[in-house]
Amino acid sequence: MRSLRRPIESRSKRLSTAALLVVILIVAGAIWTPGVITAQVTATPAALSCAQLLPAVQKNLSQQCSSLDRDQVCYGNTAITVQYRDEDAASSFPFTVPGNIAPLSALKSITTAPLNLERGEWGLAVLKVQTNLPGTTAGQAVTFVLYGDTSLTNATVASGATGAATVAPACTATTTRQTFLRTAPGPNEQQVVLLPPNATANVTARLANSSWVQAEYQGQTGWLFTQVLKLSCDVSSLPVNDPNQPASLPGMSAFYFSTGVGSQADCKDVPAGGLLVQSPKGQKVSFKVNGADITLGSTAIFRAQADRQMVMSVLEGQGIVTVGNVRQIVNAGQGVTLPLGTPGTGQAAAPDFALGLMVNGPPSPPRPMQTSELFLPFVCNISKAAGLTVPCTVVPPATPRPRITFTPRPQQPGQPSPTPTQATPGANCTFTVQRFAADQNPAPYDPKSRGQFCTTMRWDVEGVETVFFNGQGVIGHGSQFVCIQKPTTYTLTMNCGGQSKSVSYTLNPGNVSSVP
Repeated sequence: MRSLRRPIESRSKRLSTAALLVVILIVAGAIWTPGVITAQVTATPAALSCAQLLPAVQKNLSQQCSSLDRDQVCYGNTAITVQYRDEDAASSFPFTVPGNIAPLSALKSITTAPLNLERGEWGLAVLKVQTNLPGTTAGQAVTFVLYGDTSLTNATVASGATGAATVAPACTATTTRQTFLRTAPGPNEQQVVLLPPNATANVTARLANSSWVQAEYQGQTGWLFTQVLKLSCDVSSLPVNDPNQPASLPGMSAFYFSTGVGSQADCKDVPAGGLLVQSPKGQKVSFKVNGADITLGSTAIFRAQADRQMVMSVLEGQGIVTVGNVRQIVNAGQGVTLPLGTPGTGQAAAPDFALGLMVNGPPSPPRPMQTSELFLPFVCNISKAAGLTVPCTVVPPATPRPRITFTPRPQQPGQPSPTPTQATPGANCTFTVQRFAADQNPAPYDPKSRGQFCTTMRWDVEGVETVFFNGQGVIGHGSQFVCIQKPTTYTLTMNCGGQSKSVSYTLNPGNVSSVP
């Protein structure tokens, strides 16, 4: 019996050891993805009430993320899960508790957790992404705020030069008289510091018309008027930093994301998830979101559900969405919807992380956004804690009223006067353009508009149902004040009876020598 028991015991031990190895392999396979290292939150859970959530998030943001620099990510509030690009990044940049900061280039994806009051969780991360413009500072980087049930994957190829701004040629400027370094190009912009005569500043960029240059003086960055400077270089050799031209984001030029939708079951004033993006003041930026081309000039909130739709809601400024040959201009207070799903005809196959998140159709026309779906008071308060200025309320733009037509008819004695009536859609489509021009062309220099050339465009249109000025719905007899720095073409599009016709007008800037 003893000789028989030993083989059985030995076989039992081998089976136990094999079973243990299988369990270890299964667990390891569940938490490890080849090529990507995942970091999980390690913060100790602590229950919160709805009333305690916002103050806790604001405190974490203001205390933990205030030192965030360009092309960095801050762990703003628990809980967050990240995927690193490689093992070296995982070991060098821990990202497991609020206050952790990691380089943007180290992370492949970020997922912020949905609301869980029992564990005190509502994930939030802040990203600052450097633009390609020279001379920009941390405060001028594009800011992304991920909150609630949101996941973002950076599709930009990481490199050691991620986010590096274009290097300007060495150039200095000597002031010929006392002048101010200003926050933006224009004689009425905020003053940064007064430069005495013969002061020397380092110059990094210029406006497209070279009327102002971007410079650094005693550690402060701003703009100087070219005509009061002696430059050590040819001004045309400097890179252009034009507020009217969108900058790109070398460190995150394309990304895919998804969010939770609706309100939280436990806290009705807390958004399920969202992605807020804010560009530097006065600067447009361009990037790809779920395959759509976006140009943003201020602040917008993005939401997306796989295999359903993506919504961009503009809080300030203006956004432009382009898919294929369809382009929609979205103004403050408006939103636009894009369908999501499998790649459309002519599109490349979607990577695994983008399944169901590819824009596969044109954007909808802009519509007044539903502010109740954005939970603006809550988002406004967390944005302020992150150092941003975001409106807590947004008034949708007024919808142009249909033009009222009145055709006099012979009036019989004693009959009441006829009343105006609304034109019948589709009737009398003459597409008559009585005027589409600028008050002044070339446009004169306007000192109140950051060194630009401004005038008023006017139009008078009859015999149509709807009119659009550069994609924005307008009334048939209207005007718009515009500012330019280079020749710009404006388009008036008219629709009636299922047909569309357009007319164009090119506006030119005045001579730079006319700038005071």
